[in-house]
Amino acid sequence: MPTITVKLGTKKISSFEIDTSIIIGRGPDSDIQLNDSTASHSHALIDKEDGDFFLKDLGSTNGTFLNQKKVSEAELKSGDIILIGKHFLFFK
Repeated sequence: MPTITVKLGTKKISSFEIDTSIIIGRGPDSDIQLNDSTASHSHALIDKEDGDFFLKDLGSTNGTFLNQKKVSEAELKSGDIILIGKHFLFFK
């Protein structure tokens, strides 16, 4: 089962096993809530489709980055690094 590890700088904030689609953002209804004013309320979605996981930007103000490239949608692979606001999310 894939894992998302959230870091702010070098500080590990949390780690989550994911087996379904999740929303990432600063809103209280987000599955992974980021305390970050540069993250949108509902910033991005990690969507599970046929056993694969896809990162989708949800129209965020500051964009979603995968391995240092701004993306609107991309398939996730183990070792990928997502940047949302000031937070790094490691997909493994």
